[in-house]
Amino acid sequence: MDHRLDDDRRTTMTTTATTTTTTTTTSTTTTTTTITTTTTTTTTTTTTTTTTTTTTTTTTTTTTSTTTTATNSNSSSSSRSSSRGGGGRGGAVTAVAIVEIVVAVVVVVEVVVVAVVVVVVVVVVVVVVVVVVVVVVVVVVVIVVVVVVVVVLVVVDVVVVVVVVVVEVVVAVVVVVVVVVVVVVVVVVVVVVVVVVAVVVVVVVAVAVVAAATTTAASVVEVMVVLIVVCYVISEPCFWDVFIG
Repeated sequence: MDHRLDDDRRTTMTTTATTTTTTTTTSTTTTTTTITTTTTTTTTTTTTTTTTTTTTTTTTTTTTSTTTTATNSNSSSSSRSSSRGGGGRGGAVTAVAIVEIVVAVVVVVEVVVVAVVVVVVVVVVVVVVVVVVVVVVVVVVVIVVVVVVVVVLVVVDVVVVVVVVVVEVVVAVVVVVVVVVVVVVVVVVVVVVVVVVAVVVVVVVAVAVVAAATTTAASVVEVMVVLIVVCYVISEPCFWDVFIG
């Protein structure tokens, strides 16, 4: 019987399994910004909605390292086992190193991606905030301009109305004064004309009466003189002798 075979059969194989698990988790961030601006004057409604979602990335890397150790009472067998085991350990270490490098690269890439996403989200939020602020400022400026224009128009309308009312009142007063003056002048003229006409009529009547009386008296005197002359010239008694005696 070959004792070397017995030595080989008595070889004890020990296997050690090493499992390395690397888990990388990136959290999910969701940012929702809703800004609603409503202005009632010219009816302006501005609605801005921004939704930012950061995706969760989970990477799980499992590395299994297997080490085999051979134990034998025979020195030659144990040396062969040791040499084989050493080669296995070297390959496992190399595989673990490669996996760790890959995992490190993946982690770095994930960190860079997350950083880029965060920067993009921050930039988007800043841009949205700036746009919203600009829109709000523009809306406020428009409201102020509209209010100023409305106030100016109202003031102008009030001033125009006041001026028109004052002008109308002044014109009405002037017209009333002119009408009163004209009426007074007409009345005075009419009164003066009536008085003058009355005076003229009275004077004419008086002159006519005086003229008539004078004419009548003169006629009577003339008749009396003629009668007297006739009576005394012809020595005839006259009708007044009766009265004279």
